[in-house]
Amino acid sequence: GQDWCTRPLTKNKKEVCPTKPPSPDGGPADISWYLHMEHANRCVAPGVNVTFAWESGHSVNWLTYKKWKVCDITGKQVDGKTVVTSPGDGGHTFSTKKPGVYFMACGVGGKNHYHCNNGMKATIVVSNFCPLI
Repeated sequence: GQDWCTRPLTKNKKEVCPTKPPSPDGGPADISWYLHMEHANRCVAPGVNVTFAWESGHSVNWLTYKKWKVCDITGKQVDGKTVVTSPGDGGHTFSTKKPGVYFMACGVGGKNHYHCNNGMKATIVVSNFCPLI
């Protein structure tokens, strides 16, 4: 039987977990984007959308590893767009067909990059051979 779930199940009831675990073979990936989260790690197949979900007050920036590591949210993103440091509503979708490792971080939080320095970072591996990460 199933021995995992994303919420507690009622004891002694035969109940199916309402959600499936993330797919290790590169299925769709969602990231709940919030302050003080643990860094997110996802592995997806080329072309699969990774969706960052939040209600308000955040942004998503594609950074080099060097900038991501120290939360340097200044200048340009890897794709040449200006970094986003103002809070936005809604969410963000990242997708690429190019295998590699991609680094994302929230740019909100002033000169100290408070959001990035307090958990809002993600690593996305794009590969045809996604291991469990």
